[in-house]
Amino acid sequence: MNAKTIAAQHAALIQFARAVFVDWPNVALIDALDIQDAAVEAGLLQLVSPAPTIRCGESCECAEYLSPAGWAIGARCYRLAEWMREAQP
Repeated sequence: MNAKTIAAQHAALIQFARAVFVDWPNVALIDALDIQDAAVEAGLLQLVSPAPTIRCGESCECAEYLSPAGWAIGARCYRLAEWMREAQP
């Protein structure tokens, strides 16, 4: 991994942290959707496109809350960015 890539990843993590802590110390105002949106904007998560119309597997989080009608129009599904998956132990 080169220095430019590391710097870009570091900048993405800083962007995410700033977005999450923007209302510090009132962090109770932050909800999961705010965190998810901040992660997408920072490049930590990616919206799956095209929107899936079936479960992606046994650990599909969307299956926990999506109705049959929701599957018909497609799930708003997110996945870790490739560089984030590579960083997992």
